[in-house]
Amino acid sequence: MQGITPYKTCPMCRKIWPRLHDLVRDRLLRLVGYQAAVPEPEKGLLLFTHEMDGCNSTLAMPARDFRFMYDGPVYSECNFGEPTCESHCLEHSDLEACAAQCCMAWVRAVIQYIRRHELPLCAS
Repeated sequence: MQGITPYKTCPMCRKIWPRLHDLVRDRLLRLVGYQAAVPEPEKGLLLFTHEMDGCNSTLAMPARDFRFMYDGPVYSECNFGEPTCESHCLEHSDLEACAAQCCMAWVRAVIQYIRRHELPLCAS
C-alpha cells in the first residue's frame, strides 16, 4: 500500500481498511453506537468495535464520511425533542431506524446499512 493512504487503521491491532467500502463490509467490525451532534448530523460520530481476537478496539468515524450511502430525502428541520421525535438520538447505543422527517434521518438510514454490512445501490 505504498503511496496510498488507507481510509482507516485500527489503533490496536493495526488492521488496515483501504477504503470505507471495505470497512462497511467487514463483519468483524460492529457498529455499536452513534454519538449524535444535533442539529448537525454530519458532525456526529459512528462508533465501532473491532471484534477481532485480541483486539476489541473502539473506532470512531464522522458520520459525514458515510453520507455517500444515502440518496433519499434530506430534511432541513430538526425534530429533536419535538412530539414527532422518536428519541433514538438521545441514547448512543440506540441504532434503530427512525421514521421522523428530521435532519438526522439520513444518518439513521445509513446506520441500518452499516448494521447489515451492506452498501446501498447508490454507493456501489
